[in-house]
Order: sequence, then structure tokens, then C-alpha cells
Amino acid sequence: MASLSHTIAGNIANASGGVLNSSTANFVFDGGNQDINTPNFSANNVTILGTGTKRLFSNWTLNGSLLISASTLNNSDGLGNYYSISLAGNWTNSSSFSHNDQSFVAFNATTDVQIDNGTGTFWETRFGNDAGSTNTYTLTNATTIRRTATVNEDAYLFLNGKTLTFGFSTANPKLFTVKGVLDVNANARLLFQNQGSICSLLVDNAASPENAILRIVGDDAVNVATISRSTAGGQFISIDNATIEAQYYAIEYLANTGIEISSNATLHTINNFSNGTFSNINNVAGACYLNLEASIYAGSDIENVTFNISTPPVAGIYNVKRQTATPNIAFAGVITGDLGGYKYEKDELTATWPAALVDANQGKLQWPPILETVWTGSINSDWSNPGNWSNGVPNSGLDAIIPSVVNYPILDVNAVCKKLRITSGILELVGGFDIIAHEDINIGESTSFGKLIVSDNTCKISCGGSWSRGTNGNFIHGDGTVEFLSSTGSATINPLSSNFYNLKVNNVASIFSLVGTTLNILGDIEITAGTLQPTTASYVLNLGGDFNSQGTFIPGTGTVVLNGNSDQVITNGRFYNLTVSGSNKKYITNACDITLNTIINSTLQASTASPITFNGNVTINAGATFNDGDESHIFKGSLWTGTGTYEGNGTISFNKTNGNQTVTAATFSNLIVNCTGSVFYLNGSLSIKNSMQVLTGVSRVDILNYLISNITGVGLFTVDNGVTVRITGADHFPKNFDSYQIAETSSFDYRGDVNQIIGGGSGINYGNLVLTNPNIKTLGGEIEILGNLTFNTATLDVSSNNYSITIAKNWYNDNVTGGIFIPHSGEVIFNGSS
Repeated sequence: MASLSHTIAGNIANASGGVLNSSTANFVFDGGNQDINTPNFSANNVTILGTGTKRLFSNWTLNGSLLISASTLNNSDGLGNYYSISLAGNWTNSSSFSHNDQSFVAFNATTDVQIDNGTGTFWETRFGNDAGSTNTYTLTNATTIRRTATVNEDAYLFLNGKTLTFGFSTANPKLFTVKGVLDVNANARLLFQNQGSICSLLVDNAASPENAILRIVGDDAVNVATISRSTAGGQFISIDNATIEAQYYAIEYLANTGIEISSNATLHTINNFSNGTFSNINNVAGACYLNLEASIYAGSDIENVTFNISTPPVAGIYNVKRQTATPNIAFAGVITGDLGGYKYEKDELTATWPAALVDANQGKLQWPPILETVWTGSINSDWSNPGNWSNGVPNSGLDAIIPSVVNYPILDVNAVCKKLRITSGILELVGGFDIIAHEDINIGESTSFGKLIVSDNTCKISCGGSWSRGTNGNFIHGDGTVEFLSSTGSATINPLSSNFYNLKVNNVASIFSLVGTTLNILGDIEITAGTLQPTTASYVLNLGGDFNSQGTFIPGTGTVVLNGNSDQVITNGRFYNLTVSGSNKKYITNACDITLNTIINSTLQASTASPITFNGNVTINAGATFNDGDESHIFKGSLWTGTGTYEGNGTISFNKTNGNQTVTAATFSNLIVNCTGSVFYLNGSLSIKNSMQVLTGVSRVDILNYLISNITGVGLFTVDNGVTVRITGADHFPKNFDSYQIAETSSFDYRGDVNQIIGGGSGINYGNLVLTNPNIKTLGGEIEILGNLTFNTATLDVSSNNYSITIAKNWYNDNVTGGIFIPHSGEVIFNGSS
């Protein structure tokens, strides 16, 4: 078929021993269901168009690119057989690719290529074939590989800031093998789906170890490279006969063995795990983030690393292990997190857990100089008295350690320390004095009864790292403020059952993770800079004061409850679920977005220029109030329940486009129905203060046996072209609007099982009028029909008032069962122009 281009709408059937010589030809398959049934099909470029499903009946070899623009490409013949695809060019899927298990897609590029699988998934993939020069495979969209992936030594897989999800909810094996280069760059995420069984990433090339590289390198503390999970469990990562590079990274949810780096591996001289964060390993004995036995390393110190743990470390958990390899490796800079520092190392000299201070600067793992001063209280309770400390008054380079002694420290000056560790003692803040901890604050280590007390609401605590509270620790907020200032990229705030009063985050470089199922902040939340993110699924955050986000709030999957007993102001709000409780008013300032459900138990009021987007359901309970602030708001949920009070002269737009919308008994000022392609259901009667509009594109409005009433007598009722309105009640045409605009191609269908009144009178017209079911439909006034009148077995009675009917188009009364018209002495005027 030479190097020509061929468009085929039917099948290729070559099952009788013929030869299809097509390896340099281009094909476009643009029919409906098509079978490509020829042995060992080969081509240059293939384009999938048309409709239906295109099925493989043999393995494909494509010397060019594959473009799936429409319909579905399925690698199964539908008879239980599965076939593979080998591709030398680009892969672009903007429609549907059905890749079944038991077969692979092999990317064997001869030049750099791009891969975009759209919403499709791969089961088994191979990149390169261990032959020829190295080519780059660049992801241009989020990609999922479910079962196995192999990056051969002539392949460079570049995530390009995209998300690569590996794994599926299935049993082993889920194996990702790298013999070439896997590059997780800035803003890229390598996620592992560990449900059913854990995923394994093996980076190993015994024959050519210089070719195997795992690179996890971001651009800076904000634009990091991420390794995490998509669902459940922790992933196993092994580096053997390969090079590991990591800098500006976030690595989390590892298996208990962490990252295993063998003695055969090389640690990159610059990208040496500096400037990164480890989080969310299981807090169990034997777990370790980094098993660092690489024997090939010529770099300098590893700097600025955070080792997070969500609860107080249990005995036998480690941050780094290095017990046999040389050379010695030193950590430097800011080493933070609740699992940071020498105490949680394990090298050849580590004899206890936690490690002794002497271990900090000797052995195969060495740490920044540990300078700490321990409170003795030998003289009195004054923080500022050097005689009360083992190594003088704390400063920015000294950890302050406070055990249980008779004289506990009380601030008599503004205090500074490196870390603040209240192991089993008490620290009290009084007199408006503040304390700044440049790194972590720990209250009650392990099960000890440590306590931090704020006794003056003008006192402020500044925390430059993570905040943790032991099982029996206690923080008494005293109506004061805690400000989080970490610049390390991430910090954990774990208050357990202790309440905060005012909580403030203020560093653009960091994500502050708020941990806990129930979180109580009795005062304000202020995000001056940076990101605050509750990370516990289905959390409840009770907020008694204002919410002000000038940075970023990532709401996760929990609920924020506004439960203050005075006015609360919400500035730049973004929530998953929002519950408005407490008393007084809760003011929304600037745009507010609510992902799921909104429940109003008190008063929610929008301020000027402050639109709210309700993406889920809204419930205004009895006794509660929503005040729209005379602004326009969007409702994209499925159910609006308006039992309570509605105030204001603004507008609510119902515009869910992927499902129907229902409103129970409710009041609105102005209501716009714009749920394109969907049905708007009434499940209760509506009170409208001003106008109601139903826009073109709405499939149907079901008024049924409920009422829509204008409660002021001033306002417009509009139904645009193409909309059908169904009424089943006895007398339920929208009432008391002072004007009606019902478009010519709209339809009103009176389809009740009882006798019905057809709304009429001055200014009331219909587009199309449909009368359904065998009962009597009686005019309630004169009507004008701009379209057709259709009888579906019904009886139309103009009433003893002899109301007139003006009709511009057709009168249909030709049903098999027949409709009945009772004219009395009324007049029918046919005023159409054609």
C-alpha cells in the first residue's frame, strides 16, 4: 500500500493467508464499529475517527504516530484475545482507548515523542527497547499505568509537571522497573495506587548502572517534585545499581521500609536529598524514611530536610539509616519535623532509641551541632535568669527543653529559642510577653504531661516549624495567638484535643498541614501568606471567629462549622462543606466557593461584591436566614431546601449542567433557572419577591402540584424558547407577577390527573399549549397562544365567562381517543400570518 494515505470506513478482513504490505502507509479508520483483522498489522501513522469501536485482531506495529480523535480503540477482538501495540511516534488520545489487561503498549521511539492518553489508562507499558540512542518520552497530560511499566536504558521518561499514577486495585505484581531515566520534575506527581497490594518501584541496571536514574527534583520550595499515593497504603522504592537524585521534593506515604538505597547505588553530588520533605510514613517500630547505604557519594552536606510524623514518634521509628556504607554523610542547615534530627537516626554507633546526644556528630550519620539548654529552675521561675538553665538562657541557636521541676518557667521577657520542647514540664506566658520558636514546638513528649499555658490574651506564640502535642500534653490558649512561620516548604500542626484561639499562618513558601478529626479554633483563622490545609479526611473544624485568607486555604474533604456567638467575617472563603451555626451574622466578604454542601442554622449574609458559588446542596433550616446581600450567587447542587428565611434583593442562578436540580419550599428575590440539558423540579412551593427566569437550554421545569407565587405583585416571569413546563395541580400557573414573557417555542403541558385551571388573563400568553389526560382544563382568563394548541385526550372548557383564545399557529385535536372543546360563547381568533 506504499507510503500513501488510506481512509477506510469498513473492516479489514485478511484471515485467509493474504499479505497486507502496509508498514509505510497511513490509515484513517472513520467508520462505525470496525475490525482490523489482518496478521501482524503494521503502518506508519494511524488516525481513529468515526463512531463505535475499532478492534485489534493482531499485534500492531506503528512506525509513526497514533491519533485517537473520535470513537474507541480497543485492543481486544471481543473474543477473549488481547493484542499489543508498538509505537515509534507520538501517542494522542482525545477520545477513548480501551486497554485490557494481558497486553502491553510499547513506546519504541526513534526520536523524542509526546504521550497524551487523555482519560484512558494503560495496563502494561514499555518505554524504549534497550537499543540505540536515548530518546525522551514526555507526558503532556495526566497518565495512568495500572499493572507494569518498564523504562529501558535507552528511554528518558519525563513527567513534565504532570501526574503519573501507577497501580490499580488489584493483587501483585504492580511493578515499575527503571533501567533508564525517570524524571519527576517541578510540579510533577508520581502517585502509587496501593489498594489491594503495594506498588514497587525498582531502579536497577546491573549491566549499565550509569544509565539508571531516578530524579525527583523540583525548582524551589514551592514548585516541588512529589512522590505520593493516590489511594491507601505505602509504596516500596528500591535503588540498586543506579543513581538517585532528589532536591526540592515532597515524598510521602512510603512503605515501612522507606526508600531503600543499596551500597551499589550512587547518591548525586548536588541533588542529594537537600531541601525537601518526608511525610506520612506509618508510625510503627522499624519504619524508616531513608535507608541510605549508597557507597558512591562525593557531595557535601545534605541540607534543609523536614521529617514529618503525624503523631508522637513511637520507639524504633527512624528518619535515616546508614550502618555499613562509606563515606560518612552529614546533615546541615535546618533539619526539622517531629522526626527530624539526631534522635531518630540509626547508624553503626546508635545504641539507644532515641539516640544519645553524643551520636549527633559521630558515626556514619552526622547532624548539625545540637545546642540545647535544659530548664532547672534552680533559682526562681524567671525565664530570663541564666541560673535557671543548664546552658544559659535560650536563643535562636539553642533548643529550650523544659522537664518537670518545682519552679516551672514563666516568661518575664520576650523569649526566643530554636526548638521549644516541653518534655514533661510547664511553660506559662504572662504580661503580654511573646515567645518565638524558630523551629518546632512540642508539648508533652511521648506520654508525659507537658503543658503550655497562655495567661494573657496579648501574648503571642510564633512557631517556625511544626507543632505537636503528646498524648497527655496540654495547650491552654488563653485567648492568645499562635502564628506559624515555617519556611521549609511544609509544616504539621497537630493540636490533638487542645483548642487554639487565634491561629495565623504567614510564609508563602510553606504548606501548613492541620491534622485532626475535630479541630477547635475559638478565635480567628488568618492566612497572611502561604497555604493552610486540613489533611484528615472528614474533619470537622469549628471556628468561633473570623476567617481571612490572603494566601491559600485547601479545604480537603471536611466541614468548617462557623459556631461563634458574635458576628463572624469570612474573607476569601473556600470550603468543602460549610455549616453556619452559632448566633449573630456570618458575613461573606469577597468571592466564596463551597465544594459540597452548605447548611445554614443561623444567619449567612453576603457582603457587597461578594458572590457565593454553592457547588453542592444548600439547606436553610427553620429559624435560619440567608441574606443574598443584593448580589448574584450560583447554585450548582442538586437540592436547595429553603425552610428558613431568605432576605435581600439579589439573584440565585441554578446552573448545574450535569444533572437535575430540585428546590423544596423556598423563597427567592430573583431566581434564574439555567440548568442546561437538565430538569428543574419543584418539591415545594416557591415565593418570589421579584422576577423568575427560565433560560433556553433547560430541558424541563416541573411545577407539578406546587405553586410559584410573586409575594410583592411586582416582577417578571420569563420562560425562554425550547423549555417545557409541566403542571399537574388544579390551579398552579405562576401567580401574581405583574408581567409574563413566555417565548414562542416554549411549551406548557397541563397534565394533571384532576381538573385544572389554565392560567390566563391580561398579559398572559403561551408558546405551545399542551393539554394531557382525560379531564377538564378550564380557562382562568383570556389566553394568547403564540405556537400550537395540542389536545391529548383532554377537554378544554372556556368556562361560563366565555374567555377567548387567540392562536397564531395550529390547533391539533386529532387524537385517536379524541379531545373535547367546550366553546360556550367564547371566541377563538386565528391570527397567524401563514
